[in-house]
Amino acid sequence: MATSRRLASDLFRLTRGAARTCRRMGREAAARGMPARDRLLDRLGLVPREEFDAVRELAENARLENERLAERIAGLEAGGRKRTTRRRSTAKKTGASTP
Repeated sequence: MATSRRLASDLFRLTRGAARTCRRMGREAAARGMPARDRLLDRLGLVPREEFDAVRELAENARLENERLAERIAGLEAGGRKRTTRRRSTAKKTGASTP
């Protein structure tokens, strides 16, 4: 019985040691991998998600503003056309023609 307890205790310690080693290896890989990941992103010309979202929001706002201005211009042009059809000529209606 004492042998089985000792074997279980040794097996538990071995498992616990392996788990600690895996955790440490994971932390070390993450620490070494982050600079490598950043270098790869720089080389590929990729941007962080936060920057992408900010630029996308700016582009969306600019697009909406352009649409609003296009509608306004269309309204002004339509209004301008109506005025030109209503205008009377300013030339005097006299029998003499101007040279």
